Amino acid sequence: MEISVASSPNRIPLNDRIKLALKFFVVGIVFYFLFEKGLVTENGLRALVARPEILGLCVGLITLNAFLGTFRWALLVRAQGIQLGLLQALRLNFIGVFFNIALPGTVSGDVVKALEVGKVYPDRRGHLMGSILFDRILGVAGLAIIGAGAAFGVDLPAAVLSAVFLALVGSLGFFGVLFLVPVRWMDRVPQKFRRILHGIWEYQNHPRLIGGMLALSVVIHAVMVLVAFLVFHVISTDPLPIRTLASIVPIGMLATAIPVLPAGVGTGHAAFIYLFSRVGSPLGADVFSWIVFFQVIMAAIGGVVYLWRRHTRSLTV
Repeated sequence: MEISVASSPNRIPLNDRIKLALKFFVVGIVFYFLFEKGLVTENGLRALVARPEILGLCVGLITLNAFLGTFRWALLVRAQGIQLGLLQALRLNFIGVFFNIALPGTVSGDVVKALEVGKVYPDRRGHLMGSILFDRILGVAGLAIIGAGAAFGVDLPAAVLSAVFLALVGSLGFFGVLFLVPVRWMDRVPQKFRRILHGIWEYQNHPRLIGGMLALSVVIHAVMVLVAFLVFHVISTDPLPIRTLASIVPIGMLATAIPVLPAGVGTGHAAFIYLFSRVGSPLGADVFSWIVFFQVIMAAIGGVVYLWRRHTRSLTV
């Protein structure tokens, strides 16, 4: 089904363009500060640029994750009876990635995705937001499973181990509540929150789907760990084992959800600097900066899709 509005050009307002430019300016200042302090090294930059095959492989892996993440969310939405096509889900996912870069934090694009589909299904907006929140919970669970699994037998600081296992216990606890607590408990919840919670609790009826999507989340974040490993292996003269990276990268990625600057810049750098320093490496900022770079490439694609859709004002589902 395709819903179209008048196909006249629709430029981004000047105020919005100014705000967007200021955000990227602040991000640039952060990167300049990191470079001046030696936290993002010139040697690391040159080493990875000198390996274009590794750069290409990393971009390919990040692109693969974009497709896998789209597939996961599309199936979650379909389970709620909303017929969102895979192609349209992919478009919306890329637009979400764009807004994750353009707005603070790395979850801002989720709201944009819900609003976009909500224009076509206005009576299902709460359920759509519920599907997106559930998608995020699956992502956190995937990170926690990888981090906790890799942490066994690895000599890590107590603070890192505690964070890993706290995320795991919280994720498993959520799924326990989801499948054990009946939906009628929401009758006392305010109406504006009830629809979102109903959108989450609908998945009680899809345990096999949830199991498959949880396994897919583990694959997605394993790919992200592999990207971090490839980057670190190139820029470091003393590489860390992939198992050690698998125990700290998930926790660092969780920190990027804190909405301070676009793409998790600032919070992500601080988390990676701390985590990598605890395992004896000063290259945490370098690794995270390259992750941001790969995400910016995906966001650029999302920006083109977003501007094109603002021009055509059409939505296909």
